[in-house]
Amino acid sequence: MLKIAILSYADFNNYGDTFFPIVMREELKNRLPDAHVELFTNIEFDCGLYKTTVYNKEYLHDFDAIILGGGELISPYDDNHNLEFYTRRGFVGKPSDIGHGWIDLQKPFKSWFSVGAHPVLYDYPNIVDDAMKCLDSICVRGTISKKVLEKYLHLNDGKIRVIPDLGWLFTRYIDEFSITTNILDELNGQQFIAFQVIDDLDIDTKAEMVAQSLMSFQKSNNVRVLLVPIMQTKEQWFESSAIRKIHDASDGILKLLPEGLNVLETGAILKQAKFFVGSSLHGAITALAYGKPAFNIRSAINTKLQDLHAARFRSVCFANDWSVLPGVLERLNNEAENENDSKHNLMYAKYMQYRLDKEFDNLAANITHRQQQ
Repeated sequence: MLKIAILSYADFNNYGDTFFPIVMREELKNRLPDAHVELFTNIEFDCGLYKTTVYNKEYLHDFDAIILGGGELISPYDDNHNLEFYTRRGFVGKPSDIGHGWIDLQKPFKSWFSVGAHPVLYDYPNIVDDAMKCLDSICVRGTISKKVLEKYLHLNDGKIRVIPDLGWLFTRYIDEFSITTNILDELNGQQFIAFQVIDDLDIDTKAEMVAQSLMSFQKSNNVRVLLVPIMQTKEQWFESSAIRKIHDASDGILKLLPEGLNVLETGAILKQAKFFVGSSLHGAITALAYGKPAFNIRSAINTKLQDLHAARFRSVCFANDWSVLPGVLERLNNEAENENDSKHNLMYAKYMQYRLDKEFDNLAANITHRQQQ
């Protein structure tokens, strides 16, 4: 039996990272129905939709293919932030093992599939260069990631390819595993927008301005604003500080959604939203994949957000300063009500999904070919 290992950092409990294994497992099973597909993370993880096996290099020796699926995971990520998260839960090892620890295995077909390279780490250690030499396939999710990595592949023979982000397929499984939430029932059909922010800004000085902008938009357009938790990392809300300060600054007028939403519930909310504004890449991609407008605001220079909107020729949909929010809300609202804009948003999304289908066809064929050698 063909054995395929899917590796990820889903154990960080972040919307995109948690969703990636669902996409990888289902897409490969659709093409290789007789294969045994097993999901691995650095620590045991159960999101209610799947359970993972703890990474073990020796165990991986028996697999025919090992694939790191999705995420901004190419950097070593052995810094104090990630070590603290894992060691608090009894983990012994290096967080980067899930991305790098297996690359010297000889038997399996080995791939990084739809991953991103972090732009800040200009001086990658040798482990990154070694990985690129040993992998059979390197598919990154943006041109900036490709350029970052090309500096470290001394003999670039076209091995690094750009493919769409796996998030463009989230809608396939949000629809297939159709789920509803009390949150949507309580809205009783009222239109709403999804808003999210992480605490990478001087939110203490911006929270009141952001809250006022959202409340003004809500009142003048008769549209509810939902504050949606998307990046639930480290067993807590990663956005908790920022999003709660905005909620408090609104005196509770803006609706703060509860903690603990699973990825399908979050996806169902994004599906029904009129548009999305926030810091999350996959919050934006999910909305865009449903033909809805989306805008990202984040203080740091961010390759994945730049790549997402530049590829759509909509670089104006990414900003570093929340002062643009009032104008953004009105612009997206107008776009959401424009049938031509919605039609072309969907056309782009369908093309991204088509390209991913072709890439999964190619991945399945390469795995099968390696097994037959």
